[in-house]
Order: sequence, then C-alpha cells, then structure tokens
Amino acid sequence: MEAGERARRLPCAHLYHDGCILPWLAIRNTCPLCRHELPTDDPEYENWKARRAAAGGNGDGDRYGIIRQLSMID
Repeated sequence: MEAGERARRLPCAHLYHDGCILPWLAIRNTCPLCRHELPTDDPEYENWKARRAAAGGNGDGDRYGIIRQLSMID
C-alpha cells in the first residue's frame, strides 16, 4: 500500500484494498493475515457458534455483514 491510497481497516486493525479484501470476505469470515474471525449475518452459523462457545469452544464470526461495517481509511 502506498501513502494516499484508500484502504479498509478490519476489526483486527489490518488494512486492505477493496479489490483484495471484499472478494475474500465474500467467501470467508476471517482476516487473511491473522485469521481473526469476523461476525456474520448468517443466523444459523451465529447460533452454531454461540452453542459451540457455550460448550467451551471459542470464536467470533462475519462474512457479508462485516463489509458494511468496515471503516474506510484515506
């Protein structure tokens, strides 16, 4: 990335160009670098994840809904 380029910041603070991160997030719900799991807008998956966490598992999760929540960086 070069100075002055626009980027999106994921909740884990990693920065990406739209052309790189949006296709990735369309099929995955993790940061490509650190694998931080983002929340999703898939109720079935979120319910499964909540049951897993209650049973002692871990994880946060997002896939499509996170795109609307990503902050733009100039």
